[in-house]
Amino acid sequence: MADVGSCGRATGWRVLVVGVVLVVWAAGVFVGVGAPRAAAASAGSVPVLEAQEVRTVWTNELGVAHPAGLAYDPARREFLVAGDEAGATPVLRLGPDEQRRGAFTLPELSDPQTLAFDAAQGELTAVDGGEQVQVSGAALDARRPAAERVAIDGLQLEAPQSATFDPQTDSWLVLEEGADSVAVVAGQDGGGAAEQVPLAPSDADRLIAFNATDDLLYVMDPDRDRVDAVDLDGAVQKRFSVASTELSAPVAMTFAPSTDPTDDPGDVNLYVADAGGASTFGGVTEVSLAAVVAPAAPVDTATLVRTVQTSSWSPASPDPSGIVWMPASDELVVADSEVDETTGAGWNNVNLWRSTRTGSVVGTGATYGPNAPSNYSREPTGLGYDAATKTLFVSDDDKRKIFVVKRGADGVHGTRDDVVTAIDISPFGNVDTEDPEFDPVSGHLFYLDGVGREIYRINPVDGVFGNGNDSVTHFDISHLGPTDFEGMTSNAERRTLYVGARTTKQIFEVTHDGTLVRTISAPVSAMKYISGLAVAPASNGSGQMNLWIVDRAIDNGPDPTENDGKIFEITAPDIGGAPVDPPPAPAPAPKIEFYRIVYNPPGKDTRKNAHLNKEMIVLHNFGGKGRKISNWIVRDRAGNRYKIPQGFRLRAGGYVRIHTGRGTNDSNDLFWNRRRYVWNNGGDRATLKKASGVVRDRCSYPGGGTKIRC
Repeated sequence: MADVGSCGRATGWRVLVVGVVLVVWAAGVFVGVGAPRAAAASAGSVPVLEAQEVRTVWTNELGVAHPAGLAYDPARREFLVAGDEAGATPVLRLGPDEQRRGAFTLPELSDPQTLAFDAAQGELTAVDGGEQVQVSGAALDARRPAAERVAIDGLQLEAPQSATFDPQTDSWLVLEEGADSVAVVAGQDGGGAAEQVPLAPSDADRLIAFNATDDLLYVMDPDRDRVDAVDLDGAVQKRFSVASTELSAPVAMTFAPSTDPTDDPGDVNLYVADAGGASTFGGVTEVSLAAVVAPAAPVDTATLVRTVQTSSWSPASPDPSGIVWMPASDELVVADSEVDETTGAGWNNVNLWRSTRTGSVVGTGATYGPNAPSNYSREPTGLGYDAATKTLFVSDDDKRKIFVVKRGADGVHGTRDDVVTAIDISPFGNVDTEDPEFDPVSGHLFYLDGVGREIYRINPVDGVFGNGNDSVTHFDISHLGPTDFEGMTSNAERRTLYVGARTTKQIFEVTHDGTLVRTISAPVSAMKYISGLAVAPASNGSGQMNLWIVDRAIDNGPDPTENDGKIFEITAPDIGGAPVDPPPAPAPAPKIEFYRIVYNPPGKDTRKNAHLNKEMIVLHNFGGKGRKISNWIVRDRAGNRYKIPQGFRLRAGGYVRIHTGRGTNDSNDLFWNRRRYVWNNGGDRATLKKASGVVRDRCSYPGGGTKIRC
């Protein structure tokens, strides 16, 4: 593709341009066109929904301090984050798991904010002066991938602001700075007519992203903290407020699958590149536009009892992420997941603190550095404690492990003689491991996947965690509403869990199966985030049980000079006391769940039909009545789906085997009719959804054997 005349695009490729001058690519030629449409329909009757921030990945430590452009490559499942540097444009390849996948360099782009990925052609594109730069997606592993250029000076783009693609039609949409119109150009073999569609007037530098799941163009107006979803007639179909997010300088946006591993692979969120500011770094923020339904349950309002400035400790804790109470010593243990990085506190080989309930430090320790055995955790995101065995549990969302820490001869946690083993939770698909919590009644360990909005329960079976014999179950908490949870603790007497929503200052009390008991509102003005939770006696000596919250406040990602960590003690009714009577539940329907997965049947993986059919997943009706389960979906982690046939009924107490291979369906056996295996030998997760999309059951396994009883 050396020039326009030799471009290898298919004839009739359509270009949509938002701006004053428009073009159509037909038979490899750009043609300037423009015809006005009628004014857009009024948006006054469109309700404004509240968007929710899910999480932000600060990209400074990954190589891009101030993002200038953003695209998503669906084939690689990678975000492409462009920087803005003199002489060249660096591009970070970022996985949805927040891990750096690599990087490459493009020639310096005049308009990196127009970075967009053309999924239909498999190309990364951007505007550079009077040319469109095109890079094959297959070449993005190279440090300096070859870039071809196509002349687009016929567009007469003066200040291109944003760009996106409609993957269904392979249409390119470009927004000019200050433009108040959208024009659609369609034509074949050089013909066709163009129409301009008006946008609401705005002086802001607006951004655009096309959402293929609803065929709407999303337009962000940062000055108004608003996102409008418009159709190609310019009519506003949806409207969202982003005022509750912490976006400071949005420069680009794109749609991509939700990072919640329990969501359907077709669920998408909006991702926004934020450039940051003169004294702060930027990153990529995931924003959910899904409607939030407030759960029906009593609401109690907490009151503040005490504030402890962990930033004033010596050494200081700038980003406390976990807290737990040790009854025997009557000490709070606090972990900090960022203090070893660049912060205003400095790194003093300490990331664990032991404190009195009034906030006085009585000792320090470490999970990383010269004072820790084997540097087992540089990212301690949460703490749990088994008082009977004096075992500390430390979660790590980088390593996706929960470390089981027993004291050495010195009788203190956080020293070099600690005995450390680990529970590998990576087979369960977690992306955001937070706050383990030990239940002394059952001997089980709960832990939270914050972004996944899932609570996992580990049964050690033989009493030993992490030896390959653990049984894992889990339940969803997305019905609670918030998009990110970071704190969890429990009350053994009430047999409940307290789950903290990171940004909304809400604590949800739920039973051990996820039933909502009540919501505790914590309107503490000085608190920025709920980063970790604990239950401990009140600091005033009354014996009443209170909730303790650690708050990381400003992250060191955007501000490497921050040092603002805090602990808040709050009180609310019934933190301790009698067991909870959960709200009355409706009479349950027959309970249909996974019973067994045979993921690695004996014999060689030949892909022959006989062996494929030995791989299976089994459903069981635990109820006393038969139930029709037409169109229910069984799905693996990769998104392979099997739909239960129309009219299928699972009898009371009955089982049905869903085989991977080919065969004839009957009341006992169903067949996926695949020629490849579904269930991964090394670990996978099965999800069962009703026809309505409601999740009915999940079953995870770590692999290494042949089958699992769900």
